[in-house]
Amino acid sequence: MSSFQVIFLYVLLTYFRINLKGGYANAQSCVLFELFILLLKDELNESYICIAMLETSVSYVGDKLELKVYGFNEKLPVLLSKVLSVARSFIPAGNRFEVIKEDMKRTLKNTNMKPLSHSSYLRLQVLCRAFMTLRKSCII
Repeated sequence: MSSFQVIFLYVLLTYFRINLKGGYANAQSCVLFELFILLLKDELNESYICIAMLETSVSYVGDKLELKVYGFNEKLPVLLSKVLSVARSFIPAGNRFEVIKEDMKRTLKNTNMKPLSHSSYLRLQVLCRAFMTLRKSCII
């Protein structure tokens, strides 16, 4: 008879929501907050964080920074410490800053050009009760 060992690996999804006071206080802080999130996403994608079966996701929910870490149970603390160390010492590269800033500016200017995008934007404003005009966002 042959024997075999069954190994149970648990895959976990962990959410962290970090409250950032003033993230949506006015149009300028809103745009800067979203720009920071995009730059941080870019940095995490370019770094060595995406290891086999371990992944991260950074997004914003209201005025909160949402960090999702998922993968195998025993590796999550290591991944989380690497993500937080990257976020803590994060300084965007000049060339990436310009590329992402231009992309964000183009996206804001083109929002009203597509009816589906514009209706999604208006629906989100009504649901979140946060009204900032696109003109204010583009000026910043």
